[in-house]
Amino acid sequence: MSTTKKIRVGWIHRATHAESSNGWLRGHELGRAALEAALGDRVDTEVVVGAGRGEGFVAAARDFGERGFDLVFACDSRGGLEVLPVAAEYPATRYMHNQGVDLAPNFGTFRDARDEHAYVSGLLCGGMSRSGQLGCIGGAPGPTDLQIANAWALGVRAANPDAVIHDRWVGSYFADDQVERERAAVLDLVDLGVDTFGGTLVEMPTITALASELGLWSMGRDPRSIDQPSVLDVAYVDWAPFYIAEAQAVLDGRWRARHVYLRARDGVVRNSPPSSVVPAEVAARALDAAERLRAGTLDIWRGPIKDHTGRVRVPAGQTLADVYDGPAPEPDLPADAAYLTSVQAAWLVEGFVGTVDPEQEWLAVAAETRAL
Repeated sequence: MSTTKKIRVGWIHRATHAESSNGWLRGHELGRAALEAALGDRVDTEVVVGAGRGEGFVAAARDFGERGFDLVFACDSRGGLEVLPVAAEYPATRYMHNQGVDLAPNFGTFRDARDEHAYVSGLLCGGMSRSGQLGCIGGAPGPTDLQIANAWALGVRAANPDAVIHDRWVGSYFADDQVERERAAVLDLVDLGVDTFGGTLVEMPTITALASELGLWSMGRDPRSIDQPSVLDVAYVDWAPFYIAEAQAVLDGRWRARHVYLRARDGVVRNSPPSSVVPAEVAARALDAAERLRAGTLDIWRGPIKDHTGRVRVPAGQTLADVYDGPAPEPDLPADAAYLTSVQAAWLVEGFVGTVDPEQEWLAVAAETRAL
């Protein structure tokens, strides 16, 4: 009598559902639900929310290991670092760290190429801005935020080469006064004549909601915001294809620890259709770029690209892989992805006014991450 093989899959989140109201945790939850729907009685899932960092992440990771879970996703860039030594204690449990950097026999990483969908949103924002003054709001100018900010700005400048981009960094993602910080950043930029907003837009729905109240444009990060009057499109992550594939690999005995870099062509990094307020010509440009990204025929980082000081970062005819100057990329990580996750990517593209020293800020964020 045959029995259906069943696996157990767990998730660990730093924040609670309320703290991640702009969709980060919700996006992972939608992916988990899709996994359950796809595999049915072959999978049981469990989620730990509000783990914080440090001891909370360690306790959750160890509990999953003790109970013999087959696959665990640590969904926090800093807290997930604490899981690596735990993985060594439970070799039968496979761990994967979202936005991680370390690799071990049962410990892999996964990250989403959010630069690709940010670029598409940038095309819309650049095409819609009336003033040519745009605002880029992020949490802290570390690797992920800079990657998204620069890609969005490249899209803005492709649509409007004369656009000026003002950056603001609120310094946090889940602070007690997060809403106030984000509102203050928007209002500060409005005083400079900014009429369109993009970037990482940090973790709350504050920025898109306030832009709508003020009659200004923005990109979105949560599909639920697409009906807000200000939102031109939503750059979001669909984790379902990845989670289903990883769980199926465990069931089939094919899973291996590796660095996974998920792009538009993987069906994970996505953009909603442009809002109906976007003129046909502006929408067509963004839709064409999105299609070429899915086909793998558009490289948004192909030169010439200058930074905001005028220094050439990517010469004409070259791309990031050509100018990467670091250690050999980790297994399964291409050179362009290695560039974007290295300090070489610590710059702001041409068009930014630039309120920070990107390299010093990047190093500070990286040091803080490693210290936790």
